[in-house]
Amino acid sequence: MVPYDIEPNLADLTNYRAWAKSERDNLTLFATLTTSPDHVIAMARFFYPEFEIYRGGVFRKDDYNPFTVDHWLARTDGDISATEHMVNLRHLEDVFHDQSAEWSVETIVFLGHVIQRTWTIALADAFPDRSFKVVAECDEVNPHDVVVSFWQTHVR
Repeated sequence: MVPYDIEPNLADLTNYRAWAKSERDNLTLFATLTTSPDHVIAMARFFYPEFEIYRGGVFRKDDYNPFTVDHWLARTDGDISATEHMVNLRHLEDVFHDQSAEWSVETIVFLGHVIQRTWTIALADAFPDRSFKVVAECDEVNPHDVVVSFWQTHVR
């Protein structure tokens, strides 16, 4: 489980540090002045995803593939929650294409915590009548990776 009191290590943000030397020390201003609308929308969709329902399961639309779901349903003997967990699982190291190796553990854990919270909100908004478990866990093998996923806790 990712601790809730972690803050990002701003020293990891090399572009921000260089910018902050000549401008104000303000992450929001940095983001609004240096990020394109394309990147903002793409990251917004990652942090607050759309969902697909298939065979009673809920899956992030960006990663949804019926063949993958059917594969995991077969491997889990039809356990939809276990299938959701595997299909929705993301390693942040993969999301950020190994850039996370340059970040401190605090920064990657902070991102995991934020994703856990935003996915929890997105799922509650989209499915108010369903219950989900959303996790962000430090990878046991690689301390510079956090694994995030979700699944239903009471499948209808």
